[in-house]
Amino acid sequence: MRRALTEDAPTVATFDQDDWSSLPDACSQPVRPSIDLLDALYRRWTYLLSSLEEAGFQRSLTHPEAGALTVDEALQLYDWHGRHHIAQIRALCEHEGWA
Repeated sequence: MRRALTEDAPTVATFDQDDWSSLPDACSQPVRPSIDLLDALYRRWTYLLSSLEEAGFQRSLTHPEAGALTVDEALQLYDWHGRHHIAQIRALCEHEGWA
């Protein structure tokens, strides 16, 4: 998002989720530091995005799979993606009895 706000239609970098999740810090460390990082990121995003004027939400970026998106569209996609992951985690917790 920061690149979209400061560059002209930057291309978003992608990564292989399976490869990233197989690295030692993802496999053997507690999940709490990752949650703390996300919490900090979302606090920064909240501040940044709440300060934007409409023109900021209309800036563009390029996603290698989704194509050209506005910041607003990318945020909507990211919101859906995050909610999808939360649903997966909740389903796993329920399945495993980790309530």
